[in-house]
Amino acid sequence: MLHDDEPAMHLYGGNGGIRHFDALEQQALSSEARGYLLELSRRGEIPNEQRELIIHYASQLGGAPLERVDVEELLDHLIFAFPDEEDSPGCSHVPRPH
Repeated sequence: MLHDDEPAMHLYGGNGGIRHFDALEQQALSSEARGYLLELSRRGEIPNEQRELIIHYASQLGGAPLERVDVEELLDHLIFAFPDEEDSPGCSHVPRPH
């Protein structure tokens, strides 16, 4: 588990690649939130594109870093909100992570 005093700049993301978090992204997401997103994409519970959507969205908010619970809420609203609509921004083929 990462702690906020550890720079989480290089972490393994989905597809065995390394995901570099720039300074703005590190300020936007707590280490726990960054690790949570990477773990979800590594396990295939969210596609990398959806992970990047959340990271980008968080980077645009400003303010205090988002915590894991905030990321879970974002996933609920942005990714899993419209599971039955074909033209929705949700990701209907990915089950909601537990």
